[in-house]
Amino acid sequence: MTQQDFTFFDGVDPIAQSALGAPLPDLARIGARQPSTYEGAWVHEGAVELLMKMVGGYRPGRLQQKLQRSQLDELRDAELVTGNELTDGGQLLVAVMDEAEASFRLSGLIGSREVLFQCWSSEQMALVITQPGYHAVGNPEFAEQPTPEHVNIRVVPLLDLSTLMSKWVGLAPAWNFDIQPVEIPMSAVEAQMNGGTSVPDGANDVLRDAWNEKWMLWSLEGGCPTGDLEPLTYLTAGRRGQQRLAQRDSGSIMLVPTASTYVFDQLEDRIQALVFQRDVTLP
Repeated sequence: MTQQDFTFFDGVDPIAQSALGAPLPDLARIGARQPSTYEGAWVHEGAVELLMKMVGGYRPGRLQQKLQRSQLDELRDAELVTGNELTDGGQLLVAVMDEAEASFRLSGLIGSREVLFQCWSSEQMALVITQPGYHAVGNPEFAEQPTPEHVNIRVVPLLDLSTLMSKWVGLAPAWNFDIQPVEIPMSAVEAQMNGGTSVPDGANDVLRDAWNEKWMLWSLEGGCPTGDLEPLTYLTAGRRGQQRLAQRDSGSIMLVPTASTYVFDQLEDRIQALVFQRDVTLP
């Protein structure tokens, strides 16, 4: 493979080249070229709360319509409500919630900003309510979210849910190499999330490179009538990929590099496990 073959990948990954002695392409920008999309309606959380009440059968009377005018106007502009009734689009939410077999919650931390991805899923469709994810937060080119108080709401096919989750957490191809030291003080990780700190003593080139990437600490939880998921927790570290977190009794953690394809399969496995009420097969 020649240098010109790397044009799409924006050059060579120096860490990968040092580790393997070969000019491997830099995969860093692939994820940014396939960010999560927000094709639904942007509404304030108060409007979401009212919508979910209406999905459950609530219909505001005249006095309540006056008190909740701003929320109703938002839902009307989003074509989810007309007057005090749900539109066909709003009724689709009712259908999904009536048939929902499982619920999921992805909670993320990017710097000091907490972001959420919530969904309720039937065997065919999923209702998704989300804030901007990994690539959007802090990106001046991202202008879809009207204000930080707005969330995006839409219904998607169940088949698309794992892809949406993956894009939201910044999952993308990456070269996976061991991090040294094996254990890192949790205090150092927390300090890094809160504005940056020096790299831990004894850090190898992989950890040094990861330390300079944009981080997102995220965890997937979920539940269904037969039980709840064990939380699945990872650190997205840009071109250094996904690092699974293992808590140690000493108060330190281990960052375990994990192939992006495996993380995607874990997400899909957990979605299917809850929706179809079976055991999780990928630890």
